[in-house]
Amino acid sequence: MVVGTGQSALSDMPNLQRLMGRFTAKVHLKDNDVEKVVRTVVLQKQESHKPTLQELIARRDGEITRQLKSTKIATRSEDHAAYVPDYPLLPVRLRFWQHVLHSCDATGTAAQMRTQLRVAHEACRRVADRPVGAVIPADFIYEQLANDLVISGEMQKRYQEIIEEQKERPDGELRSRIAALVFLINKLPREGGDIGVRATVDHLADLLTDDLGDSATEIRARVPNLVQALVDDGVLMDVEGEYRLQTTEGAAWESEFRRRRAALLNNEPQLAAQRLQRLQQAINAQLSGVSVLHGAAKVKRKVILHFGQEPPPAADELVVWVRDGFQESETAVIGDIQKRDVADPTLHILIPKSKTDLLKNALAAALAAEETLHFKGQPIGDEGKEARKAMITRQSAEEDRVNTLMTEIVSGGRLFLSGGHELSFITLRAGIEDAAHQVLDRLYPKFHQGDNANWPIVWKKAREGSSNALQAVQYSGDPHKHAVTAAILSFIGAGKTGSQVEDRFTGGGAGYGWPKDAVDAGLAMLMVSEHLSARLNNQPASLSDLDQRKIGQAEFRVQHPVLTAVQKLRIKKLFQEAGHKFEPGQEAAAAPGFVQALKHLVRAAGGDPPAPAAPTIPDLVAMESLTGNDLLFALFDQADDLTQRIAGWKAMGEKIKDRLPAFTLAESLQAHAPGLADAHAETLAAIRTNRSLLDDPDPTVTVLKSLGTALRAALKAAADQYAATLAGQRAKLEAHPVWSALPEPKRASLLLAAGVIDRILPPTGTDAELLAALQAQDLAAWQTQTDALPTRCAQALATAIKETEPKATRVSLPSATLRNQAELEEWLEQARAEIEAALVEGPVIV
Repeated sequence: MVVGTGQSALSDMPNLQRLMGRFTAKVHLKDNDVEKVVRTVVLQKQESHKPTLQELIARRDGEITRQLKSTKIATRSEDHAAYVPDYPLLPVRLRFWQHVLHSCDATGTAAQMRTQLRVAHEACRRVADRPVGAVIPADFIYEQLANDLVISGEMQKRYQEIIEEQKERPDGELRSRIAALVFLINKLPREGGDIGVRATVDHLADLLTDDLGDSATEIRARVPNLVQALVDDGVLMDVEGEYRLQTTEGAAWESEFRRRRAALLNNEPQLAAQRLQRLQQAINAQLSGVSVLHGAAKVKRKVILHFGQEPPPAADELVVWVRDGFQESETAVIGDIQKRDVADPTLHILIPKSKTDLLKNALAAALAAEETLHFKGQPIGDEGKEARKAMITRQSAEEDRVNTLMTEIVSGGRLFLSGGHELSFITLRAGIEDAAHQVLDRLYPKFHQGDNANWPIVWKKAREGSSNALQAVQYSGDPHKHAVTAAILSFIGAGKTGSQVEDRFTGGGAGYGWPKDAVDAGLAMLMVSEHLSARLNNQPASLSDLDQRKIGQAEFRVQHPVLTAVQKLRIKKLFQEAGHKFEPGQEAAAAPGFVQALKHLVRAAGGDPPAPAAPTIPDLVAMESLTGNDLLFALFDQADDLTQRIAGWKAMGEKIKDRLPAFTLAESLQAHAPGLADAHAETLAAIRTNRSLLDDPDPTVTVLKSLGTALRAALKAAADQYAATLAGQRAKLEAHPVWSALPEPKRASLLLAAGVIDRILPPTGTDAELLAALQAQDLAAWQTQTDALPTRCAQALATAIKETEPKATRVSLPSATLRNQAELEEWLEQARAEIEAALVEGPVIV
């Protein structure tokens, strides 16, 4: 009996495994034996025709090698030797078939030689009558396997029906082949044996071509559109760029999607709202951040977009009014633009109504995909997850289609100036930028007055004090008569903040639109020329106090005419009388500081009790609200009166400075003299209450003298009492025999340890020395130290006695068991001897 089977089937199939023990003679065939048989039996070529095939393959080598180029079964170097023997089978497709057969073969028989011979024979029959150049497409294997796959359960019956149904549609043959090939590719393993073949448009086209000639290009061109048509018809699912046959779960998702898309196609209001929203997004994407540089100063002008049928509100910036041809009649829009004043700076974009049906379908599909995803949620099974991925991919594709259509629609927009003049452009953004330059003069008719790139130089020189700083902008006249400074001076009037001035002249509402540098430099020049004064945080401010951040926070006022030389000279003298330092020529800048110096003098001319209250000077409060020349004029008007007041304030301040220390000293001494002189305490309290520090004669002198006399006497008496008590206690110590027996250094040490020391009264000649002595040790402290002397001396004596007592010697007698009188006497004799020996040294403890 001879058993013929595949190379591994004998060991892999249970029925054949039972025969292995009985048949010991085994003949193993190799894979190349199968290839040899196929080439000999089915694919053998006549020698006369081989050159024709070789020339064909050499000419079409590019088409052959491009197939499945990025996969593991792509063209290899050894394939060149197999092209002629295997024709019309390509090595790449043979390898593809092998992997498909292994992945789809549940019985292990599909890869047997007879199967390969049959497949090769049927394939050659397919192209036998076609011209040289025809090759076997990879999907041919499907026809050989389909029925077996359905019977074995490897393929759902519904999939076979779907693939067959495509033949009834236009381009049905190729549609069916695509669907079959998608099924076969998705049967290939993804883990372990993954060969990298995917059901993408490129791989499908590679495997579907059946001719090495020009018809291959035609098939490659048709495949993408047919694949998309299959997706649109619900035959295929697009899952992140790869295609799958629609599953049962996928069909449910597809049905939900189609139902929602149909509903949306009939919902014109919702689609119109979506179209408007997407249109605005597309225009914003193209024109986001668009701006132009204006004039020599290169002022950045932003462009504002306005949507809707209502005219845009008045604005200080360039406005582009977007008109929607889907909602308004294009004729009516153009007529409205033509009626507008040619001086109107508004730009107009008309988006014509185009690609209506394509856009409607794309919007409906994108919204339907989004709604389906929300409605279906997160599925659990694999089919559901695949269906969700496919729907996400479809949503992304539809969104891309919407965006592409919107870009095309917006690109077809028309650009107009008010009055009806239409502008041509290459791109909408470039057109807006060019048009903006044409209408800037309409929006800012006075811009030319302040258009110069050198205003930063004017600002810098003005802060340095230069009165000729405007020469940097080619102006040499009076600083306040330049167009910029004159307009600013006129606007400020009774007073304006820097931010108000900047808003007025940098915005377009008044037609200026000047650069901010021009406005700031103009304010600086008017401060240099003393036509303006400034305050910052309610305090006078000089130009050096302001930078371009703070200048907007400052308050500006128009000043009086400039002071005469005589007036300035008088003010300089007034400054000198008050000791106020200033730079010559900077009187206006120094004036606020002078007012503060006067306030300091006023505060020094009075103070807290017992000093008189500081004078109240309403004039100074009024002066604090003035700046610049206004303040200088006020100082000049009161110069003589201020001179007298300054002298009086200085004298009062000096007198307070001279008398206040004595009063403070007297109060400090009184605090150390409770009960000694209550009358003095009343006097000091009266001086403080009555603020009579500066009365003549000086009321503090008598109190201070009397307090000093009383305290010195009390302090001396306390020191004498301490010395007398210490002497008496030392005499008692000397009379004690233990103390007298101690050496002098030991006695001094014991006294010091007990806190018994000699205390000397510190100097009290001056009142300051007297206060220092009391602060170091007041009268109560002296008394405490005196009272403690007896106890401390007794403590020193007790320590001395304890240290001089003799120490007893311990004697331990031996223990013994005494049985008679003789042993007792012997033991007593030994004990007597030990005790007598120890008594020689002193007391004994037995």
